Amino acid sequence: MTVPPDPSDPPDPPRHLLHITHAVQDEAWVHGVMIPALGLADGQYWTRAEDDVGALKVEELERAVLACRYTLLVASSAARVDQWVQFAGQLAQRLGVEEGKPRLLLVARDFEPGSERARELLPLRQRCLICLDCTDPVRSAAALATLAALLALSRAEPPPTRC
Repeated sequence: MTVPPDPSDPPDPPRHLLHITHAVQDEAWVHGVMIPALGLADGQYWTRAEDDVGALKVEELERAVLACRYTLLVASSAARVDQWVQFAGQLAQRLGVEEGKPRLLLVARDFEPGSERARELLPLRQRCLICLDCTDPVRSAAALATLAALLALSRAEPPPTRC
């Protein structure tokens, strides 16, 4: 017989650094640009690819948010209408409130943060968060460098060669 966990026990620490929630339309950018730019290694992040396809989606999103230190929501026109992306963001924000520390991070793909378009696409609960600007390659590079620093990721430079 399995004994249920004691609710007074501290929760297990997150096993991954980053849960990345995004619309299917942003998949190529996430895997082709963002993950390489951040220098994330396998095991440091969780995307849709890590979901158990046989499990209930709601339970998988909860599992992902709990298993990761942060949830990164890739905000875009497509993500605005993707209910699963929005639900993952709500879970992360709620967990952050419960823990008293931020859990949800945002990057904007097809609108500038603070713009009128951002007011249309981001719900109020997300507009109060820091949103990094990834609307073009130059801004993306700067925003992803900022994000890497925020996550304390370091890309190891090869040691200088001696003459």
